[in-house]
Amino acid sequence: MSEAGKRRAGFPAWEPSWPERRLRRPRFFDPYYLHYSAVARSLEQARDRYITRPIDILDVGCGDMPYYPLFASVASDYAGADVVARPRVRYVCPAERLTVPDASADLVLCTQVLEHVRAPATALAEIARVLGVGGHVFATTHGVWPFHPFPGDYWRWTHQGLEALFESVEALTLLEIVPHRGTASCLALLLNYYAEVAARRARLTALGWAASAALNCAGLIGDRIERLRYPHPDTLIHNFLVVACRE
Repeated sequence: MSEAGKRRAGFPAWEPSWPERRLRRPRFFDPYYLHYSAVARSLEQARDRYITRPIDILDVGCGDMPYYPLFASVASDYAGADVVARPRVRYVCPAERLTVPDASADLVLCTQVLEHVRAPATALAEIARVLGVGGHVFATTHGVWPFHPFPGDYWRWTHQGLEALFESVEALTLLEIVPHRGTASCLALLLNYYAEVAARRARLTALGWAASAALNCAGLIGDRIERLRYPHPDTLIHNFLVVACRE
């Protein structure tokens, strides 16, 4: 997308001014550092692996489009779809009924959305419809995570569950499933989730930051233990990136 195009769309050229920078560049004392950093890194790696030219991108369930800065350099057009009208959202619609023209996108981003969709296979079929032949979908979603109804929270997946979900959509070819970290990080994230809630309610923010940094460190160290990493049985994976292609 050209600089003039970015200005017309309301997209700033300076990345730190874009909303939700925490999701792209979290600080180590952030209680969700292990999650945010893994998601952002895997999206960047998928971008570099599969995107070789300027493309039209659709962000499904976009919210404030937190990952736009990661894809701005390869976006000839960047459109958002969401159930709530927001600035820069082009299509106001649910993921199961996208009001988007057929074959109009080269890449669909769908980050942390599928767990909130009542019919994820229907949503994936819609994503396949709006993708051109050879286009890709990058979807991230939860494995193990606390209940968070925004507004609904319906699903959690294992690696094999995501394989079954994507393979149920005939137009999509599954390319890879990337687990986000390992068992130790999953446990650290769960402890961080509740420690952050307790610290916020007790108004002990600084103590919460220190606890989060310690847990993040423990998670990264623990993930070096082979037995605690996927695909061993009994492992816990908190999140996944799924990459698929439109046939």
